[in-house]
Amino acid sequence: MIGLEPDDVKFINIDPTAKPAALGTRKADVVFELYTGKPFMEKAVPADQLGYILWADYGFNAYAHSYIANEDFMKNNPEALRKFLKVSYRAWQYTLNNIPEAITILSKYHPINRDDFVANLTAVKEFFKTDRYKNYGIGYIDPARMQDTIDIVKEKGVQMNPDPKYYYTSEFLPSPPYKFDF
Repeated sequence: MIGLEPDDVKFINIDPTAKPAALGTRKADVVFELYTGKPFMEKAVPADQLGYILWADYGFNAYAHSYIANEDFMKNNPEALRKFLKVSYRAWQYTLNNIPEAITILSKYHPINRDDFVANLTAVKEFFKTDRYKNYGIGYIDPARMQDTIDIVKEKGVQMNPDPKYYYTSEFLPSPPYKFDF
């Protein structure tokens, strides 16, 4: 894909908060980070010297972050899940429409650099500017994209259930969905 073999790379574990410093001091040549962490990296490495590779540009457009619930809980507490998702998605909607205020609230409970987190959340917001969120709302899973995710993982030798519906349900999503139209 990019001309490297697995043996060309030495992987080390570092604390996630140390990634920018490791990159900035050249103790690491590369770090794995979500694109939304780019504002943190730019504080350690000048923007004109910072590169990135989006996995989606190389065919890995997989689902990642999820809410996960135990099957028994889902069966016995469907209303609790519906309420949880409704509140969570409503919170995302408010947060993305009021980023500076949301970060100010967060900073009251966690010692953070407010400017860094406003930049981070602004980058996160960009990922919501898609037809998928505009048309279907937050939480929507595209069955074809889920199938692609399964196929990519299986291609790498991991045995998985081939049915996308095994991995998710839309049963608990808010109706109507929380849609974003930025």
